[in-house]
Parts: sequence; structure tokens; C-alpha cells
Amino acid sequence: CYGYAGAETPNIDALAREGARFAHAYTPVPITLPAHGSLFTGTFPTTTGMHDFAVNKLPASAVTLAEVLRDNGYTTAAFVASAVVDSRFGLHQGFETYFDYFDFRQLQEANFDQLERRGDRVMDEVLSWLRRNPRQPFFLWVHLYDPHHPYTPPEPYARRFRDAPYDGEVAFADAQVGRLLDRLRERKLFENAVIILASDHGEGLGDHGEKTHGFYVYYST
Repeated sequence: CYGYAGAETPNIDALAREGARFAHAYTPVPITLPAHGSLFTGTFPTTTGMHDFAVNKLPASAVTLAEVLRDNGYTTAAFVASAVVDSRFGLHQGFETYFDYFDFRQLQEANFDQLERRGDRVMDEVLSWLRRNPRQPFFLWVHLYDPHHPYTPPEPYARRFRDAPYDGEVAFADAQVGRLLDRLRERKLFENAVIILASDHGEGLGDHGEKTHGFYVYYST
């Protein structure tokens, strides 16, 4: 839907066709944790004090989208795929359910970004939660981390995208989006839902010599 045909994204493309596609969208910081701090508070990293991953925490005084919705009668739930958005960093504020559960015991703090949960396992938990008939209205955050270094998509994506594993991870993530949309349709929730699909930042993929993200603020990230 943004002009790149390398990855297969039929579910994301369908959302773009049926909804509003934002052609100009920029992150205030190309790093996962502070970018999410901005997404959920509507403020810049200079306001939240979050400017890096693993060493910052969202202050309790910050007001999050989840808190606003919870206080207005919404059931709030989050299912996250990376340790860098673990509840210890404060993003759980306002969520009645916050599924993280990462084992930090064998991991150094500088390597938190390497501790992740595959997207299909995240979605398994999400679909299980939906099967339990959450009280409506609800606010659900589903966090997928697969298109992230190291690029190791599962089969059959590893085989199909042998020469472009990043594209394989994007395609795998798209399939998980499709599982969620299908379940919302099955439960007659899709038509009345506000569905927002967003990225916290981009990936360098070699542009300007940056393989991943976090150093530069070129358009790629």
C-alpha cells in the first residue's frame, strides 16, 4: 500500500483500501520504547523523559491513552512481543491486562531488544482473550515485533524469502494481522471497530550505512 511489492501484505493493504492511509507519518524518535511513549501519551520524548531503550521509564505522572479510555469505561488489554516494552518501563499504565512475561534472568540490560516473542504466539494470546468475551467497549493493543533485527522469519516464510528475510518477517506479521481481522469479523466486531495500524519507527536496511535503526533520523527510520 506504500508502493513496495517485495513483501506480501494483503491484509495491511486491504486495511489501507478500506480506511484512511496516511502518506506522511513520522516518528519523533527511531527507538522502540520512547517512540511508544510518544504514541501513548501524544507527547515528545523531551516531555516523557524517555529517549533510549532499557534505561528509561514512563513517569507515573504521564497520562496515557489506555488510562483515558479505562477511566471512560473501556476494558483495556495489551499483548506485547518485545522485552523493550515490558511493564517495568511504564507502558502498562492504564492497561487492566498487560501480557508481557519475559525472562530477564539470562539477559544483559543492553540486549533487551533481542528478547522477543514471535508474532503468532502473541496473536494466540490475543485470540484467546477475545474468546473470553471481554466486556465492551474495549481497547486492545497488539504489539508485533517480527520485522526487527535479527531477521529470522519462520517457515514457510524463511524459504519463500530466503534472499530477503526482512520481507519475510513483514509478510509473517501481515499474516498475524489477518488472523486478528478474521476473528473480529467472526465475532461481528469488525464493522464497529476503530482499527489503527502503525509502526513505531522504520528500519535503515543499509541506507546511509545504517543496517537497523536508532542512530540516524533519515526518512528510512
